[in-house]
Amino acid sequence: MVGIVTGSGSPVSFRSNALQSRQQLTYLETTGPWLPELDDVGNLQGLTRLRLHGLHKQIIQASMMKGLQQLTYLRVETYDSSCVFEPGVLQGKCLLQHLAVVDCRIAGGSAGVQQLLWNMQQMQHLTYLNLRNSLRIEGSSPPAAAYAALTASSKLQHINIRFCTLPESVWQHLFPTDRLLPHLRELHIGGIRSPVGPAAAPEISRLVSCCPGIQVLTMPHLQYSAELLAPLTGLKGLQRLELIPVDESTEGLEVVCQLTGLRQLHLTDPREDEGLLLQVTQLKQLTKLQYT
Repeated sequence: MVGIVTGSGSPVSFRSNALQSRQQLTYLETTGPWLPELDDVGNLQGLTRLRLHGLHKQIIQASMMKGLQQLTYLRVETYDSSCVFEPGVLQGKCLLQHLAVVDCRIAGGSAGVQQLLWNMQQMQHLTYLNLRNSLRIEGSSPPAAAYAALTASSKLQHINIRFCTLPESVWQHLFPTDRLLPHLRELHIGGIRSPVGPAAAPEISRLVSCCPGIQVLTMPHLQYSAELLAPLTGLKGLQRLELIPVDESTEGLEVVCQLTGLRQLHLTDPREDEGLLLQVTQLKQLTKLQYT
């Protein structure tokens, strides 16, 4: 059974004990800038999929979901960064395959993020992970090695950590060269910041070694270098690429002209001439080109 609660902006609430007789309920979705009073939703033992969408100024509490150990799909989305997500929500959710916590603040600062990462370390079935704009910390952050939890599942197919704040040298822990993420097809890492400013893009050689099956790679607003970008040719299945330098540097951008399998390319070239654009137009497989 599927339960969907929607609203058009007006406060709506219901108590989940109204659903207690519906033990066959497996999917619950709420849509609107409000959060129903779901304090007893953890008693819905059959619930495997939960989506809280379009939230505004809410606290997603661990106590609200403590009984939902059967969840395989959890999606919490807010579009104004006004919601707080307690890391204890993920405790015991070892069966999760799809996890999205989008545009939220993690309760507890650095300690809260470390707890969230510890809980994620147990999730060996994840295929989809989206923490866009949620891992943001002012000041000190957990050790870089703790972030290895984000790629603990070898089943991952999709990762989105755009607009997060990550410690320096984090890439060697997310994508160690002695591990393999054979199923990863989409990686979105644009706008990543370190505690001292815009982050450098990961060494592409790491991605070639760890995630050779990548088809979609978006990493705008990062720092590039020719040495870093050159191994892009090793991603043989790459079909979609987004490169936007965070500064005025053009170093390494010419490598895109060798990616003959590309179908979609979003590229910003700070130079005034059209030389690179003329070269890019020779990529015969392109179906979409966005050039700035």
